[in-house]
Amino acid sequence: MKVYLDNGATSYPKPKGLEEALVRAITQYGGSLHRSQSDDALNLEREVYQTRLLIADFFGFHAVDHVVFTKNITESVNLVLNGFLEVGDHVVITSLEHNAVVRPLEYLRQTRGISYETIPFIPGEGLDFELLTQALHNKPKLMISTMASNVTGDLLDTIRMGELCKAYEVPFFIDTAQTAGGIEVDYRTLNASFLAFTGHKSLLGPSGIGGVLIDPSMAGKVKPFIYGGTGSLSDSLEQPEWLPDKFESGTQNTIGILGLKASLEFIQHIGIKEIRQHELELMTYFQKGLETEIGIRPIGYKNPSMRMGLLAISVPDIDPSFFVHELNKNYGISTRGGLHCAPFAHQTYGTYPKGSIRFGLSYFTSQTDLEYTIASVKKILKD
Repeated sequence: MKVYLDNGATSYPKPKGLEEALVRAITQYGGSLHRSQSDDALNLEREVYQTRLLIADFFGFHAVDHVVFTKNITESVNLVLNGFLEVGDHVVITSLEHNAVVRPLEYLRQTRGISYETIPFIPGEGLDFELLTQALHNKPKLMISTMASNVTGDLLDTIRMGELCKAYEVPFFIDTAQTAGGIEVDYRTLNASFLAFTGHKSLLGPSGIGGVLIDPSMAGKVKPFIYGGTGSLSDSLEQPEWLPDKFESGTQNTIGILGLKASLEFIQHIGIKEIRQHELELMTYFQKGLETEIGIRPIGYKNPSMRMGLLAISVPDIDPSFFVHELNKNYGISTRGGLHCAPFAHQTYGTYPKGSIRFGLSYFTSQTDLEYTIASVKKILKD
């Protein structure tokens, strides 16, 4: 039996419509976006624009042309940080941030004199909003937060963060890597200036496609991360100032974009509420089984409704990497162990430097998958 529980990294399997979209993108569309005048190329442009419309509608975003495509959230973060921050700027982050945020900030600290401070997330309680309020009172250049920990799935109160950022007039950047596609993410309620998304996780799309929503009020304040051809204003040596061209130099990943379009259509057909309810029921079952049959409780919030479809555990005296290797080799179960590219988060949860074992569920996970996983974990610990 094979069971895939590494959806926190990349979702699998994918919707059937995704494969059809990828084949169509490869076999039916010749030419380059904004650079060819053939019927195929014009039809491709329509589909790409329809994808921007779909993304804007999906997130409740009001500016379709400010949906900027990137490879993933890591590129989106680098685009904003490198284009928006200047020498001496100060940034506020949470203690649950992924290295996609921390490493660019650390590089900019060393090369551009940018500073950053970390607001602690208190396990079982939430973010320290008293310290966050103090930090925002000092008017940092930017606040960055993930919507959910990629280690435990713990949800953060980004709505309250956004209200505080708005009150102190601090731009707010939200990372939706673990939430978009799994719960409703409504830009209108978040008071965000930037919102990054990636296609390959809960959006159920292909790898190598993601993006960032840039609020029109911020577009003129961010310099391009990459300069080059856009298929527009080609007589000028200057980068276009209008979006999305300003931030989309080079040939775009149209195959990935059409794949993302198909996965978004699948999610809209099923419905976010249905997906969330399905994952919550599975997570509740899985967590109860681990607790009652093995005595293992999850790291992070104990209430499944306060987490995404992730469940992280730590087993005394067993290295997480060894544990997940045994699950894969002997039982065909795919999970992930270690630090999950988030050392700050593991320090927060007290699992650094060993890390933890993370199980990631999806809409396609079944109760049978979880029954088998519980039994397999029990066998490994017994042996």
